[in-house]
Amino acid sequence: MSAAREATQVGEAFFRIQRETSALLIIDMQNAFLEPGAMLEAPMGRAIIPQLAKLIEVCRGLDVPVIWARLDTSAPYGGLLLDKYPSLREQRVLYKGTHSFELFSGLPSPREDEFHIVKHKYDAFHRTDLDTLLRNIGTDTVIITGVTTNCCCESTARSAFEHDYKVAFTSDGTAAFEQRLHDTTLDTIRELFGRVLTIAAVIEELNGS
Repeated sequence: MSAAREATQVGEAFFRIQRETSALLIIDMQNAFLEPGAMLEAPMGRAIIPQLAKLIEVCRGLDVPVIWARLDTSAPYGGLLLDKYPSLREQRVLYKGTHSFELFSGLPSPREDEFHIVKHKYDAFHRTDLDTLLRNIGTDTVIITGVTTNCCCESTARSAFEHDYKVAFTSDGTAAFEQRLHDTTLDTIRELFGRVLTIAAVIEELNGS
């Protein structure tokens, strides 16, 4: 048996995605990261949009909750982020109320019944209502998508695991600034914090296959 197949079987034994107790978490798909020429542009993030749009459509059809998380670095909430990256403060990048904070227009538009989380750090659980929301809607599994793989997506996945949520981390529904950073994070998640699946595999399990 190949190492890859063995890892897949171990993951499946850990958990399988159940539509009734899962939620789709879309992290930081904002203009600051996705618009061509943006200061924090991650071009790989635009490449995941078609597959992500398909997953959003499937989740909506199956009544799987969709949660949109956005990063707000505005002072004073940004804290050390603004000290480490002073250009964020100087150019008001990812400040709530600015164009850079808004969701990228190439994405499907959020529906009125979908949820929104505004975070001020990489981790979407840190001092937000995400944990309360997930527990109140009966979620035990989070499907993680968005940007960037090795920063906000990974930070949130680690935190989800520490909060005892099962983590389904999408390999083609997340993106980083560089492929090597993306690949390294997938290895880390696979080994320590959850399962790494393609969007097609997530859809297959949501559909009960």
